[in-house]
Amino acid sequence: MLRFFCKNKKFFPYTKINIFLLYLRTMKNINRNICALLVALCLLLFSQQTYCQGITEECINIPIVNVSYSFQVPFGDQTEWFGVNSTIGGGFSYKTSKNLLFGIDWGFIFGGNVKNEEQLFKYLTASSGYIINNSGQEAIVTLYERGNSLLLRAGKLFPMQSLNPNSGLYFTGGLGFISNKIRIDVFENDVNALNDDYKKGYDRLSVGPSIGGQFGFMFFGDNNLWNFHAAFEAVYGLTKNIRPYNFDTMSKDNSLKNEFYIGLKVGWLLPIYPKKPKDYYFY
Repeated sequence: MLRFFCKNKKFFPYTKINIFLLYLRTMKNINRNICALLVALCLLLFSQQTYCQGITEECINIPIVNVSYSFQVPFGDQTEWFGVNSTIGGGFSYKTSKNLLFGIDWGFIFGGNVKNEEQLFKYLTASSGYIINNSGQEAIVTLYERGNSLLLRAGKLFPMQSLNPNSGLYFTGGLGFISNKIRIDVFENDVNALNDDYKKGYDRLSVGPSIGGQFGFMFFGDNNLWNFHAAFEAVYGLTKNIRPYNFDTMSKDNSLKNEFYIGLKVGWLLPIYPKKPKDYYFY
């Protein structure tokens, strides 16, 4: 829908302002959540009176808080509605002195490449080819991909002695759940057929179990800043549309969806080392 307005000069002056306002409103909510997460992590990092002396000398137990970003390409049934997406998230993990890894990760999935808009709104589109708002003008409707993922994982790290015994190649695998949907934003909420609960008849909200795996590199340095990981990631989800009715197909979708994601993941690690013991001198 936005592509039409940007290409047609007749509507461009009106739409340029509205698209900008809609963009600001959407980004405001996303940026608020991201900023809150970053501030909390920075406070955690700099408020800890920690030490990492000896991190390069021996293999130790390390509780780890992490934040991450993933770029993913979908395959399978997911490609009917969505293109590439991104995931930002965080989690907690624990590396043992035997270099075993255990953890839990949460991710917020988002993207702007939603397909089949014409099919989705075929019963709302006027003869002009556009959705008409309550004022009789062309409505500004934007679609986004949104979702969540949660994964319990376990694995092992294989140290590289050229670095230190706590850094090296690793792999993890785990079980969890995944959800995704089409987020529908209508500027000024001026289309009655796309307000409130009516959106649920179009959003394709799907939920189901998932399995995922990572293979990558993990590094712990001699301070709390230079700790990171980078990995190839693969996720499979078996999901089902949980909406009772789809307005565009005039039926309920009971089919199971096979969803695959393959991508790259990078993350910042915040190890929580024990406090450095105080030195006492006796005279």
